[in-house]
Amino acid sequence: MSFSQLAHAFRRRWLLALIAGFDRWIARGALVWMVTPENYEVVAWLRVGDAPGEGRNPSEYEQYRKNPRHSY
Repeated sequence: MSFSQLAHAFRRRWLLALIAGFDRWIARGALVWMVTPENYEVVAWLRVGDAPGEGRNPSEYEQYRKNPRHSY
């Protein structure tokens, strides 16, 4: 089969070729999606507290709490 014959056949059946190709692409994509393992894990640590040996000032906490930028 020459290239011109192949181009002529595709010109006649381009819609069928596109639908068949898209159908197989979706099936293979779904298979790869289900088979591929998830090999990542995300962990976040947030430490909140005073430095060792420092005391907490209650008025500073009240001022922080009343600040509109920090109220949720």
